[in-house]
Amino acid sequence: MLGSKGSCTTWEKLRQYNNLLNIRYLGQYISQFRRLHPIAIDFNLVKGWHLSLKQLFQYQTIAELSHFLQYGGERTANQPSKVRNPLRCLVPFSVDHRKIPFFCVHPITGHVHSYYELAQKIQTKYRFIGIQSPMVDIDPPFFNNLETLAQHYVEAVQAEQSHGPYHLGGWSLGGLIAYEMAQILKKQKEEVQCLIIMDKDAYPYPFVHQDEHLLTYLFEEEEVPQEESFLQMNSTDQLNWLLSQHQVKERYNNNDPGWIKQHLEIIRDHIRLMSKHILQPYEGHLTVISSEDTANKTGNDPALGWRKLAKSVRAITVPGNHDSFIQEPLVERLASEILQNSPIINEVNT
Repeated sequence: MLGSKGSCTTWEKLRQYNNLLNIRYLGQYISQFRRLHPIAIDFNLVKGWHLSLKQLFQYQTIAELSHFLQYGGERTANQPSKVRNPLRCLVPFSVDHRKIPFFCVHPITGHVHSYYELAQKIQTKYRFIGIQSPMVDIDPPFFNNLETLAQHYVEAVQAEQSHGPYHLGGWSLGGLIAYEMAQILKKQKEEVQCLIIMDKDAYPYPFVHQDEHLLTYLFEEEEVPQEESFLQMNSTDQLNWLLSQHQVKERYNNNDPGWIKQHLEIIRDHIRLMSKHILQPYEGHLTVISSEDTANKTGNDPALGWRKLAKSVRAITVPGNHDSFIQEPLVERLASEILQNSPIINEVNT
């Protein structure tokens, strides 16, 4: 019971956060990831509970979150979870079930908080549901290849929506996974009405070594100190070295080293899946939305190589680069293109 002595701390903590943020739905109205993360970390100290960002989005009201913590929450350390939710990788950003669901797959980080602004911009037509990596809650590696990961997500999607037409999308790695999900659904004779790939190319994997991909992702255009030595290290030493680098610490706002380590392990495992994957032709239509910066880097090809694979491709370029085009203020243009190219607009308006 919420009024019992044992749950008082949890309930009061939730009320304090609700009053502080002046919101009704945690997942629906919080626009800054940095405001969410301290809340999740703080709950580690409440009755031994671990509360992830995923739960902050999934359980959107104070009552739902309190009930989760009291009856179904995930314990830390050696205390096993009481509840195994088959839909645990689905993170709804909206509770309006009158809208058509749009399933949007996580980028290379495995998290979906970066979709918050986009979800709000397209909620006039869609009920945005993020697909978050299960690696956020378990120790990677978990999947042998990208196809098995996509199959896992298809099963989760079909638990929420048993049959098509389906509306799928994803940014960066998420676009690649959404493409494979569409392939699986097509083989099941299901209709994929909408497939939107955001700023992910279809070109062959460009790195000789997976570790080079990880360094490029973390350091971007900065010079990597001791790169040759890093490439010779074993996996554990590589992670420890990365955790010692100020560029990596700053990238993650000097966060808890354990959290950064988990984050890096997820990224590295997703790189492993990408490096082994070979794209197959797709007998369907897809929309590619690229940032101007990415299109320029790929030889001014707004389709980013997808025309060689898909039966029909609509290519759109929007202002910004790979990261900025999905954030305010540029996300407004991205959302507008998604809505304008959505096959449900006329259906909704008639």
